This record gives sequence, structure tokens and C-alpha cells, in this order.
Amino acid sequence: MDWMLTNVIVPGVSNASCLGLLAGQSCLGPGGLPYRLTRDAIGGTIIELLLQGVVTDNGANPVNWTGHLTAEFTNFTPDVSFNLLSSPSGQFVGAMQGAFLTGDPVNAPEPASLLLIGGGLLLASSRMKKRRVH
Repeated sequence: MDWMLTNVIVPGVSNASCLGLLAGQSCLGPGGLPYRLTRDAIGGTIIELLLQGVVTDNGANPVNWTGHLTAEFTNFTPDVSFNLLSSPSGQFVGAMQGAFLTGDPVNAPEPASLLLIGGGLLLASSRMKKRRVH
């Protein structure tokens, strides 16, 4: 399978500055980088990167996928994290989590199958009613 990255999504945030954020508030990474820095409930930072792409199996049947990578830094507030990302070394060392979902259609029954099942249920319920009346 070939996973191709087609887009890095710039997340929507309501704060231009990372300074003084409250729990749950977010800001963008330095220079408008597509990292969302969110202050967590204990004063740390959750850094997120949102991604999109296409996955194919030997070049056939392309399917869209979306994903996000997150890392949590409990010792750094978002403004400190922002400044560290802005520095020349610009890196963190820590664990990262990710989730990637494909846009595979859910296997749904064909309309004819639904019609047969629905018709059978109607027939069964009408016979049950007749038995109760008699």
C-alpha cells in the first residue's frame, strides 16, 4: 500500500498569541507553522499536526485518508513550547501518538436486499397481528 501525503491542514485557532492561554485554548506554531498548540488542564501543551492524503493498493482504487499526530508536554506551557519551536534547534524529544482514518465506504446492503428484508418483516408482523385477533 502506498500512503501519499497531499495536504498539511492549518488548524483553526482563535488566539494569535500563545501567551497566557487558558485550558483548552489554542494558538498556531511559530511563523504560522501548521502546528496547533493547546493548553491542557494541568498547564502543559498538546501539539497537534493535521494531515490528509491518498492511499492506494498497487496504484489502484485510491482512497482518501485523514490523520493527526499529537504530542503532550506536561512541563511546558504553550508560550514556552512556541519559543522552543522558534529556536534554531526547534525540536522536542518526546512520545508522539497518531491516528489515521481512511474514507473506505461502509459495506451497505444492496437496495434489493433491504426490500426483501423489509417485506419479510412486514409480512411477519401482519401474520402476528392476525394470530392475536383470532
